[in-house]
Amino acid sequence: MLAELLGIGAYRSYTAKLGDDTAAILWGRRPTASGKEVNEDTATNIAAVFNAVTLISDAAKVLPLFLYERLANNGGKRAATQHPVYRLLHRRPNVEMSPARFKKLLVSWALLWGSGPAEIERNGAGQPINLWPIHPRNRRKVRSDTGELVHLVRGSDAQQTLIADADVLELIGYTKDGVNGVSIIGMARESLGVAIAAEEYAGAFFAKDAAPNIVLKHPRRLDDAAQRRI
Repeated sequence: MLAELLGIGAYRSYTAKLGDDTAAILWGRRPTASGKEVNEDTATNIAAVFNAVTLISDAAKVLPLFLYERLANNGGKRAATQHPVYRLLHRRPNVEMSPARFKKLLVSWALLWGSGPAEIERNGAGQPINLWPIHPRNRRKVRSDTGELVHLVRGSDAQQTLIADADVLELIGYTKDGVNGVSIIGMARESLGVAIAAEEYAGAFFAKDAAPNIVLKHPRRLDDAAQRRI
C-alpha cells in the first residue's frame, strides 16, 4: 500500500485541526458581506445549523452496519461475523471509539464539510484493523502523476502525508462531481453570515435594555430654553 511505502504512522495525529487563519489561506475563504467569519465551526453556533446536524447525525449513529457474505448453495446471504471488516463496522472501529460515536462523527463532518474521511489502518497481512477519523479540514484530495486519487493529509506537526485512496473510508455529502464533497456551509456562507450578524446585534441591543443610542443634530446653536423643549 502507498501508505506503508511512505512509512505513514501516528494515525491519531491526523485528527488535529488547523488554525482558522491557516485554513482560510489553504481553502481560499473570503470574508462575507456582513463582515462575519463563517466556517464549519462558527456556523454551528447558529441554533438551526446545530440542531439540524445533531438531529441527522444522531439518527444515523443508531443505524446498524453489517457485512454479509453470499452463500454458494442457495444464493442467499449471511452476516460475515468472522470477517475483520464486520468487527470494525459493527463492534469497534478503533480502540478509542464506539461504532455510534464513529458514525455520528463522520456524518457530522459530511453534513458540514461535505466529507467524512477515515484512514484504514492495516496489519502486515493487509487486513483492516482500525478506522481512524481524519479531520476534513486537514485533508485534500488530489491526483497523482498517474491520475490516481490520493489524500494529502496535514498532521499536528504540520507535516504532509500522502494516503492512497484505497486506504481511506470516506462518507461523502453533497457532491457535484461524485468525487469531492461540497461544504454546504461554504455554499450558504452569506446567509449564515447575516444570521450571525443579526444574532450578535440583537444580543448587544438587549444588553443595553433595548434602548437604542440616539443623537440629535441641529444646524444652529440652541439656548437653554430650546434644549429643554427638545
